[in-house]
Amino acid sequence: MINQLGGILRFFSGKPASKACLLLAGSALAFSSASPALAEEINGVDFGVVYQGGILPADSTPAWVYASAGGSVQTPDPVEGTLQLTTTKSGGGYYTSGAGVWDGNFSEEKPGSTVEFSMKVVSQAEGADIAAASLHFSTSSMRFILNITSDKIYLSNTVSDTNSYLLDTTDAFHTIRLTLAGDGSGVVSVYVDNNPTAVLSGYMGQSSGANNTLWWGDNSASVGGTTQWKYLAFTNEGAFAPVPEPRPIAAGLIGAAFIAWNLCAKSGASGTKKR
Repeated sequence: MINQLGGILRFFSGKPASKACLLLAGSALAFSSASPALAEEINGVDFGVVYQGGILPADSTPAWVYASAGGSVQTPDPVEGTLQLTTTKSGGGYYTSGAGVWDGNFSEEKPGSTVEFSMKVVSQAEGADIAAASLHFSTSSMRFILNITSDKIYLSNTVSDTNSYLLDTTDAFHTIRLTLAGDGSGVVSVYVDNNPTAVLSGYMGQSSGANNTLWWGDNSASVGGTTQWKYLAFTNEGAFAPVPEPRPIAAGLIGAAFIAWNLCAKSGASGTKKR
């Protein structure tokens, strides 16, 4: 690796690199490439709770509580890393965060919340006029609803031009992020596929059904279908909008190594005495 690094640095600088400088540059490269990505870090956010598909949510840590009205089918696929949930208009099934796991109430320690998931709709059940699946989360005083159909997502249970966004949810897995503002205003914004511009914002929620919990799936007589989920994650430690993609990692690592080598050479670490 040191020989390869020496060739890269010589290519960019036109000068040979001493062994001391190569070791320093190599250390910078190793340090930069070893940025410790926690298991809970997804798309730049350190999520406190993460469910990864491929297993039943009840087997995840922390475990999700599954409630079924009968007729629903859970099918985890450990090879694809997905969970397929099939429900009907009359037979629902949904997952609820365990007691005390979700806390959407505002405080200095919990300045807002962020929920993100990756999913696709396989089909929407006949007669399921509201959605194929839903996500609900709340504080102790307000509840917020996102409905997912085969061709759009929308906030609340009534579609309008201001609270809906056209999206083909059947063509691929889409990443959807919701943020709950931490200033006490209760404003929810929605982002799609890591785009930093919100597709929906300004939703204030509703007071009915607020019980400071989070659930996802099908818990309504007008919701049903087959959906697949790769993951669902949340944190109550801030409302984090997506950030633009960083520059390619390789360029950044080489840049860090080159800067380290250049500083080393200028300081005389190459062994050449200054006059």
